[in-house]
Amino acid sequence: MAAGTTASLLAAQYHGDEIFATKYIALTTLLSVATTPLWCAVLL
Repeated sequence: MAAGTTASLLAAQYHGDEIFATKYIALTTLLSVATTPLWCAVLL
């Protein structure tokens, strides 16, 4: 499933790489949109 927004919040709080965290969240969200229906089809 997609990474939560907690990653970007923690990156901002601890002076991490906020841009990377945001890109990772966007990527995992897009991937979960594609893979969740596939898993549902396999499991049903």
